[in-house]
Amino acid sequence: MRIMLLSLKNEVYNNIISGKKIFEHRKNFPDEDVMAYIYVSQPKKAICGIIYLSHKTYLSEWKDKYSYDSKAVERIEKQLESARYVMQIDKYIHTNEIKKRFNKIYCSSNVLLSRRY
Repeated sequence: MRIMLLSLKNEVYNNIISGKKIFEHRKNFPDEDVMAYIYVSQPKKAICGIIYLSHKTYLSEWKDKYSYDSKAVERIEKQLESARYVMQIDKYIHTNEIKKRFNKIYCSSNVLLSRRY
């Protein structure tokens, strides 16, 4: 599993935590599953959670798969302007849950610091 940092706009982050957004689109993704720390830009400017991503797929494959649905193809074509791949969001963990589970220390921007190295 690859560990990485993803930067998201606040609106996108809110769609993830509400369950509305279930896929992440990017120009590049590793070929393995991903655990990503989520940095939320304005107004939070903080790491706000972790998401787990799997099933890397070329967006162009979706275009073929859903060719019978013109609205889906239209959305996929729009995504293809800025992304090549899609990965499924399997799980989201808010930083408050991380703090409870692992007794972490937080600095003012919610960046995680571990008591043990």
